Amino acid sequence: MKNQILIKLFVVTAFVTALVLIFSQDQAQPSNKVETISRDQVNKAVQTLSAMVTDQNFQTFGLTSVGQLRSLKAGKQYNKFMIGLDDIKKYTAGQDVQAIVKPLAAIEVPLVDESGKIQTAIEFVKNKDKWETAGFGLSSDLAAVRSVQANRSDTSRSNVSLIRIPALRTRFIGVSSPSGLNFIVLENNESLGFRQGATIAAKDAILKLVSVAKLYNGLPD
Repeated sequence: MKNQILIKLFVVTAFVTALVLIFSQDQAQPSNKVETISRDQVNKAVQTLSAMVTDQNFQTFGLTSVGQLRSLKAGKQYNKFMIGLDDIKKYTAGQDVQAIVKPLAAIEVPLVDESGKIQTAIEFVKNKDKWETAGFGLSSDLAAVRSVQANRSDTSRSNVSLIRIPALRTRFIGVSSPSGLNFIVLENNESLGFRQGATIAAKDAILKLVSVAKLYNGLPD
């Protein structure tokens, strides 16, 4: 009888310990998990875009002809993130940049040609835990990505994302690496020493932006 009680206590203890470990692991997972749009949903959105394209408006979608859309395919999906102005103002050397990178409920799916070059795109946003089509055509973000594609083929790798700093009108491609987060510069900025297509450690890029962020008055240029 005593042995049976001990066995039951052991089983219960092991079960509780397992639950604690599982819960702890779940809590340790990053909140900005990468999500993707299903192939079926992308295909339906492409069909919608195809019905919208005409001889009169195809250029507004970034296409060279009405028929070009038929030759395009969905490329690497870009999850969109942002860094807030206040977080940059408070940033200090050595701080983990990943901690201030916040996920946006938005994903851009580029449509690419046979060479992999971005031609147009479809944007999806999350509404009440459901992804919905939000826009068609080449956004300014994807246009910036396309402009560096020729010299940086790694802009379409699976471990990259779009990171924007809206208040400072600055954007990068974020690249995860064993040494930490790196940025691929999407636009030239001589005053900050940013060169389009160059790679810079994210922590160094944010440090360059701290002084600019502190001077920002919220007014348009």
